[in-house]
Amino acid sequence: MLLCSLLITGCGDGSDSSTASSDSGSDAEGSASGAGDAITLDESIKPMYSLEGAEAGLKGCLNRGLYVNGPHTISIKSYKSSIQPYWDTSSDDTNTYEYRHDVIEVSDSGEAQVDVTTTLTSSLGNSSTTFVSPYALEGYQLRVVGQSRATPNPNAYVRHFDLEEGESIPQTINAGSDAVPIYYTYIDTYVGREDVGTGINTLKACRVDTLVTQETDQPEFRRRSLISNWYAVGTGLNIKTESVFYPDSEQDELLESRHMTSAEINGVKIF
Repeated sequence: MLLCSLLITGCGDGSDSSTASSDSGSDAEGSASGAGDAITLDESIKPMYSLEGAEAGLKGCLNRGLYVNGPHTISIKSYKSSIQPYWDTSSDDTNTYEYRHDVIEVSDSGEAQVDVTTTLTSSLGNSSTTFVSPYALEGYQLRVVGQSRATPNPNAYVRHFDLEEGESIPQTINAGSDAVPIYYTYIDTYVGREDVGTGINTLKACRVDTLVTQETDQPEFRRRSLISNWYAVGTGLNIKTESVFYPDSEQDELLESRHMTSAEINGVKIF
């Protein structure tokens, strides 16, 4: 699922440097970790730990500093659960992700080109996988550039953070070829901000619901999914995901959920 790769993107303040610098000192003091410890982070990341000073709408949940400065490293652990109720099967997994953001260049227009190296270690099978995806951030739109910066992907899924509460944006992408097209339609809806519990902490987060449908010339291969993601205001982290996949019929329904249990930015514990 293409959307799963989007865990590396997250939310942040998206505000200007004056707002961020004034908030990063006072708001960071203990309110993120829950332990009362002072938190010191590179000001270029501009994280925030409260809603004070955050931009309205989904813009307040894009940490632009991760994509226009660098390098930065994000380390997270999350608990993933998969359930297939009609087949009475389930599995639990603890995943460890490390994302290194290497900023290649920032153009005069403000577009940032970033290589994100992702290393995933799964407790199921004790396996580790590493891959690199080049991303571009233009304003409040984040997209996959392609297999390399020299070959942009014209059908890339674009994450739009310039949405207000209740607004939606559709996208149709050909994941196949011109000869054998496989069309995916994404409808992203910004639901609004909600409180999300992460162990001893409760964080403010932006909820985005995405309806994904796959259409082909062969009805037996059509798919439909509903995916909800919660992005923490200010920290740039996707802290919760819930998904329902309907392959061919309800008998094949698959439920997945992922909850972040801990996170660090540049070695500093966020929660």
